[in-house]
Amino acid sequence: MTQPGKVLYIIVCAAGPAPDVGRLVTLAQDAGWTVQIIATPPALDFINIAELEKQTGRPVRSQYRNGAPRSAIRAIPTELADRAPHETAPPPVFARPLRPGPGPSTVS
Repeated sequence: MTQPGKVLYIIVCAAGPAPDVGRLVTLAQDAGWTVQIIATPPALDFINIAELEKQTGRPVRSQYRNGAPRSAIRAIPTELADRAPHETAPPPVFARPLRPGPGPSTVS
């Protein structure tokens, strides 16, 4: 049985394990998750779309959707509306360079 608000998004790409994604769906649903499948366009040749839609009760998504539906648009809270963007978002995190070491893949 699935629980409201507990959604697992499974992203499927065109690779060898893709045809077995239904097994992952079953495991997730048995653990109480609602499952949404998102497939890259090339992955559509690897999966059974109709079977996965029947299994999940949701459409398999594979196309880019321009913009969010009106229900998904949220207003900025009033207390944040007058702040500069850098005050409302956390600072960016940058990866540190690799330590020098043997091999051609090191950063100098």
